[in-house]
Formats: sequence, C-alpha cells, structure tokens
Amino acid sequence: MGINNLPNMKLYWSNDMVFQNTFISSIMSRNRFLQIFYNLHLANNSLEPERGSKEYSKIYKIKNFTDILRENFKKNYSFGRYGTIDESMIKFKGRSSLKQYLPLKPIKRGYKVWCLCDPITGYLFNFQIYLGKDEISGKEASLSERVVFDLISSDNFQGKYLYFDNFFTSLRLLEKLKLQKIKACGTIRPDRASIPSDFAKKNKMQRGDCESMIILNSIVFVWMDTKQVLLASNYHKENEVVSISRRLKNGQHITINCPKAIKDYNQFSHGVDRLNQRISCYNLDLNSAVKYLVGQELYKDEGIVMSSDWLNKYSNERENFIVNDEDKKVDDNEDIKKESGFDDDVDNWNESDDKPANPAVTETLLNDEIEDQTDVGIKFAPAENNRPTSVLMDMKVDELTFPKIYCGKQRRIKENVKLTYAKIAKSELRMFDRRYGRISKLFFTYKKLQTRKFSDAISITLRKTKNTRNLTATQMLNRDYINGLVHNDDAFTFLRCDRSSPAF
Repeated sequence: MGINNLPNMKLYWSNDMVFQNTFISSIMSRNRFLQIFYNLHLANNSLEPERGSKEYSKIYKIKNFTDILRENFKKNYSFGRYGTIDESMIKFKGRSSLKQYLPLKPIKRGYKVWCLCDPITGYLFNFQIYLGKDEISGKEASLSERVVFDLISSDNFQGKYLYFDNFFTSLRLLEKLKLQKIKACGTIRPDRASIPSDFAKKNKMQRGDCESMIILNSIVFVWMDTKQVLLASNYHKENEVVSISRRLKNGQHITINCPKAIKDYNQFSHGVDRLNQRISCYNLDLNSAVKYLVGQELYKDEGIVMSSDWLNKYSNERENFIVNDEDKKVDDNEDIKKESGFDDDVDNWNESDDKPANPAVTETLLNDEIEDQTDVGIKFAPAENNRPTSVLMDMKVDELTFPKIYCGKQRRIKENVKLTYAKIAKSELRMFDRRYGRISKLFFTYKKLQTRKFSDAISITLRKTKNTRNLTATQMLNRDYINGLVHNDDAFTFLRCDRSSPAF
C-alpha cells in the first residue's frame, strides 16, 4: 500500500479494475484486514496505569515504540565530541493536550520534542517528547536543567562538549555540568540569576568590543556585533580571541575581534537545525506544495491556478519541497573567472534587460527529473490561439520551469546591477544547495546559453525581390513577417561567424 497509494483503503478490494489490487485482495479479505487494522495497538490498553499515578504517561500508547526508537538511535551511532540540545516541532493541527504553539518556529503548531543531535551530521541521538508541566518533579530543578540531564543521563558524556540556546543556559546548569566534567556553552538571557544587570546591558560598545566576567566558575561574555550578544561558557578562557570577517551594507568586508566561545557556539550549535533541514527533504503533501506555489506572487502575476479536479486526483501524492531563502541568493559581488563553456565575453545578453535581442524560435520547456533519472519534457502553449513564449523572451522561465528549486520565488537582483545569465548560472552552481547541480537544470542552463549564442550569431540577408523593395522598420521588427520572408525564399539566415554557411 505504500507503493500503490489509493485515496481510500477499501478501494484495494474494489471491483473496479482501475483501483483493484489483486495482489492484496488475494491474500486477505477486506473485512479481515480492517478488523486487524482497527485493533492494532502498540501497547496493551488494559495495562494502562490510572491517571494521576506515577506510572501514568500521556503517551502511554506509543511509549514502548518511542523507547525502541531511542534505543536503536543510540545503538547504531557512535556519538562524537560535540552535541546540540534544542527543541524541534512535529506538525499537528488536531486536538490534543500536548499540542504547543511556537510562533517563531517554521512549524508553529504541533508536538514539541527535545532533541540531542550531532552538530556535524544532524543525527538524532536522543529525544524526549514534551508532555506539559511536570508536577511530579517538584522545584528541585528547572525544566531546562531536567531536559538536559534527561537527554545525557543514559550515556557517558564526560569530556564532551554541549551547546544550547538561552532557553537552557543558566549559570547553575553550567556549574553542574562542569562538576560532571562536561564542557558546555550557550547564549544566556540577561535576566538570569547571578548576572549583574549593569554588566548584561552595555550602552557604549563599538562593533567588535567585548567584556567578560567570571561568575560561579563560568565565564560570561558580552560582545558587540550588530547588536549585543550575551554568552556563557564553563570551559573557555577570558583571553581567547579570534578574528572574523563581516560585510557592511555597501559590500565592504571588515575584520573584527570575536571571543572564541562565540565562534565555537556558531559552529556547533545548529545540530537540531540541521536535523530539521534533513527532515524537510522528505514527504511533503503535494497538495500543500501546489497551494503554496499558486499563492506566491510569481504564479499570481502569471495567472497560474490549479483546478480542484486536479487537486482531488493527486490528493495522496507526495513530493520533495524545500524552501530556503539563503539557497536562492545571487552573489552579485562575486569575482567570477572565465571558464570553458561559460564565456562572459560572448554572452552579451543582460538578465535585467526587458526585451532581449534576437529571440530564438524555441518553445517554453517544462521538465524535471523523476526517480529513474529520466528527463520528461512537456512543451505547452500559454493559452489558446497564443504563440508559445521563447526561452529567451520569457524572463521567468527558470523559476517557472523548476519549482522545486526556486519554490515560487523570483530571482532578486539589485537595481542598476547588470549580470549576464552565465554569471548568474555560475553563482547558483557554487551555492551549498546542490539542487542547482541537477542534470536537468544543467542541461537547461547550457541549452539557454547556447541558444543565446546562436541567436546572436544569426544574421538575416534579404534577396532583391518585389517583396523586399519597400520594407519598413516596423516590418523588420515583426518576427512573423521575417519568418514569412524566409519561408517564401525572399530572405535567408546564416551564421555571422561563418560566411560560407548555407541558409537554414
């Protein structure tokens, strides 16, 4: 059923040959399958503890399953030196007492899960589902401290490094971890206990300035970047300073001093973010992806809508869909060298031009890759009785052809900055996001560049006939009129770089 996905489970036993699956229906009857399916449980409900007892759990029905997952996660991975602790969200919009609302998260409503991840690979080593306020634990430890020690309690973390954000970080937590020989570092809130208010809020600091103070065997840093950053660590030293590069609004790069603790935190504190990035690559509902696309300004401007019949037909399809604004950024300050196949001197076309010269007679191409790496091309006209737009004339052809890459967003190029298509293509290929390196995207880009070069190299020669005696500029700018002259042998085209080339 995971391979042959139907809208309704009962359709596998349907008499309609369109839906019927003889492999499934021949093994088991429908009523027998549904009886087993409806009574399939991960736990014995008769053994569930009473509400209010110490053994009671809100996730009792899946607790055995999550315990098996947690055990296998630890058994099949050797944890490295560094770890990140943060919360993650599982999307859920139904009714549940466990549902949380985090307005600053990409997934705002759902189940909150505390995660311990490897910051290098994003591997989930341990997790804990948030069950709400724990009245049994008492006041001997705060929620953040209890979560940290629960995630690391079952393993030996002596000599390893932990990083977390200001929700978890407190001087008391850092002191407890140091007693267990665990090195920890994280941003900290200025209103935490034992931090002087006049130290946490400095009014006269320049960019790159840093002050530090030792409190409860930990060191607290106040560093000024574009705004103040407050960080605490139980293993860094006060005099450890490194140099980092920052870019100003005018594009100029400057070098400023930064505590090594902050640089280490920026490097090793994104393990859970990396996990969420990996998860986002899988199984998003196609219906939701299409609704997202048609809601973007790019699709609205082009008048692209999806019919309800199409959405109902593909309601169970799954599709990979990622939105990362940093993956779509074009670096217009990049010093690009000439490379074979992308000669900027030959490519005189500018992406910011409204009307490129010499449009080629090429239909708009919509293509993408499927699982077996077979390219599927669909040539289509924009509307009835309209001529298909040329690849060179359509200024949004890349964004509309590859919705998985651009996600309904148009390229943003600074005003008064002229970039050739070759430079834009090379800048995209050098990004961390490797979707730009897909075979279909590479061939599409190469085809567009070569089509531009051929189009610029084509010249038109008129024969001396009665149809070419009194031509006007308006007629010469009309592509259909020129094509008619070529068709009637009143004109012919040839490659400008090869005077001996035959007409074609």
